[in-house]
Amino acid sequence: MADNRIAPGRTAQRFSKVKWSLDSAIADFINEAAHLKERENWEAERQADVNIAWYRGHQMLMWSKAAKQLRLKPNPWRRVRLMANILAPLVDGWVAKIGLDKIRFNVRPATDDLEDHDTAEMSRGILRNYQEMLKFNQRVVAPLDKWAILTGESYCKVLWDPGAGGDIPVQDAEMAMLPANVQRQVRKGIQRGDVAVVDVPYFNIFWGPPGLPFDEADWVLEIYDRSIPYVQARYDVDMEAIAAGQKDKLTGRIWRSADTSTFGQRALTDDPEIVRVYVLWARPNPGMNDLTKGFHAVQVGDKIIQKGEIPYQHKRIPIVQVKFSEVSGNPRGHTPVTDVLPLQADINRNISQQAENRELVANPVWMAAAGSIVDLNEWTNRPGGIRFYRGTKPELESGSAMPDQVNTQLAQSVRFAQDLIGLRDVSQAKNPPNVRSGRAILALREADDERLGVFAEARREFFADIGRLMLQTISQYVTEERLIRVMGQEDEGRVRRFTGSMLTGQATGPGTNYFDVIVETAGLSHSPAARMENVAALASQGFLRPEDPRHERVVFEVLGLQNEARYGLDKTRDARETQRRRNEIMLRGGYEPPNLWERHETMLEELQMFMEKILSRAGIEDQTRQRIVPNFVRYESEIIKLMAVRTLRLQMLTKQAMQEFIQKQGAPQQFAGDRVAPQLPIDQPVPGLQMNAPPGLTESMAGG
Repeated sequence: MADNRIAPGRTAQRFSKVKWSLDSAIADFINEAAHLKERENWEAERQADVNIAWYRGHQMLMWSKAAKQLRLKPNPWRRVRLMANILAPLVDGWVAKIGLDKIRFNVRPATDDLEDHDTAEMSRGILRNYQEMLKFNQRVVAPLDKWAILTGESYCKVLWDPGAGGDIPVQDAEMAMLPANVQRQVRKGIQRGDVAVVDVPYFNIFWGPPGLPFDEADWVLEIYDRSIPYVQARYDVDMEAIAAGQKDKLTGRIWRSADTSTFGQRALTDDPEIVRVYVLWARPNPGMNDLTKGFHAVQVGDKIIQKGEIPYQHKRIPIVQVKFSEVSGNPRGHTPVTDVLPLQADINRNISQQAENRELVANPVWMAAAGSIVDLNEWTNRPGGIRFYRGTKPELESGSAMPDQVNTQLAQSVRFAQDLIGLRDVSQAKNPPNVRSGRAILALREADDERLGVFAEARREFFADIGRLMLQTISQYVTEERLIRVMGQEDEGRVRRFTGSMLTGQATGPGTNYFDVIVETAGLSHSPAARMENVAALASQGFLRPEDPRHERVVFEVLGLQNEARYGLDKTRDARETQRRRNEIMLRGGYEPPNLWERHETMLEELQMFMEKILSRAGIEDQTRQRIVPNFVRYESEIIKLMAVRTLRLQMLTKQAMQEFIQKQGAPQQFAGDRVAPQLPIDQPVPGLQMNAPPGLTESMAGG
């Protein structure tokens, strides 16, 4: 069987000397890179393995240098071994806290042209639609956050999966026009394909040259164990080509989703359905003739089954890395979990010793002369019963209780671990000792949040880069029309059709970027008490007036009650949605007039916000401005007139009601409204304004 290991004394094949046209040269380089991974990544993977094992509660394991895996530490007879796993709740608390910084994609327009604004809106809607389809927070964000916190790094790959997206139906008439060999393939099913976003396990990736940061690597190697049916379907190869890969030894420590024990290397050499798959990516290099467009190869065992330039138009290695924190001079990421392990070991040792001491105090040792006890099996420490002995009488050797310093040391170890991980008592809903001030508690909470500030910033750029790769991949591969549901700010949904070509426009030149994705977040979520404190401070300084409808939404957003504001307290949702639809109609040159019975104040506010956002941009061409601005001005004028009509009619109705009231009281007086209300007959429309009301509505209002 073939062996991936480099023979002693052999020099590894240089990346710059590989002949990328020869399968044998590519396979040699991949095999040598896999062996180099075992040598260069040994220390980092060992620490990551220990971190994950201890997080899962396997804190009795130790690393065996001989076996290169975790082994159970021998425990002397009758010794107590207790595990107080404070590491798991601390890590889970960190994952939950950073997860509150929700990922929300946004796309900036390439230019100030209106068409590019519409393109950016379409791209934004596509990304947010995929967030829902892929269950982004549960299946992508949370696993990546946990990898980064436990190992110091996480990796995400964005690729086009031709087997996803369902089958494309083919009509009989279209089928008859295809050649016979194509028809056989079509009958098996033509799949639409779709973008896939997956995490790459820490143990399954390596890059080179060793010692360089990931972003500067010349090549990246992924290693997986896959079933033969998966490889056959994924890469469209026959069984014979895959069978050749079974000759390879499955050596090396990699991660498998079913590997829940974290006990180390498991070589599946006897499983006929499992083969090892190597995926190599080489970055585009203008200085190398064979790598001007990058390189991509797939190897099963020792056989190259796929090779060529990077299939994506962006020509990037489609893998993104984020580090939890960086140490100067070290290209690998660092996590405080590593620093907590000695404290976790001290805590376990402390509570185990206390348990042994408690048992010794409750059941002291018997001191007896040799041969004095007749039956050792009947001699127990349970109270009562009859004990027979010969010679000297056995006596109890009472033990001493643990000193108070032991408990003090235990509390100090727990507090030091909390300080390292950045989750003190206040972050775990516990009242800190000797702290009673609410502001002091908020200050401690904010100090814990600041520990995640650097990672939160790097994390936003990480997911923004993932969004860019998603858009670029969708733009390249989606050639047929697809449906998405675009959600607005008020969670109103509109179904739109799109193709990949709609994600780019006509603008070209330096700085033009149709995939300028950013991640909008509100930062780490504060506690309800902290949010309430912020609202009270803003209101006391006059920046917020909760009674103002325009500030009401801001208040609810600060308090984290957006859903309640939208679905329970915001009564103007339909009016805003209607006005947004009319804004888009007028933006395209059409016109739809306002109606008498609508919420004019809300719609006018939405109209003016849109005009300020879109029409005031300096990049709009004069011809476009001349075409669309008159419609917005006309609409604004008509809706203001309708508001005036409603105000005047209310004044007239109020005057009439007061006159009737005064007549009933028998004290004729001049109503003050006669001096201020304009004389406008309520049965005549405002000059120059065409009313759009259902038949009979105007007459019924005029009749009072």
